[in-house]
Amino acid sequence: MIVFNKLMTERRLPLSTVKHSAFERLARFWRDRFTLLIVCIAVLGTVHLLVRTATYGLAISHQSLAFLETARNFLAGEGLRDLWGVPLTGWPPLLPLLLAALDWVGIDPRAGIR
Repeated sequence: MIVFNKLMTERRLPLSTVKHSAFERLARFWRDRFTLLIVCIAVLGTVHLLVRTATYGLAISHQSLAFLETARNFLAGEGLRDLWGVPLTGWPPLLPLLLAALDWVGIDPRAGIR
């Protein structure tokens, strides 16, 4: 058995000398190009998102607006109430409290919510 293993290891060729078929070379060529294409699309999408949101930020939803108004009401001494004056019971209160702390320090809460 040892002799057989020795013969098999001596007969193996390095991978650099193995001839690949045309199909394998073509598949590797397109796989490498496809990976490069996916990476380029991801980078371009990220750059596009950063450029488009640099000026005004992401759109503010109704939930974000409720959090901002709750933070303002908390700073005004009205408690955790949303923009209609209803107590905040539908969402957790940590984000409005953090936004109120940012506003109290002097940082715009709309910048903090981004």
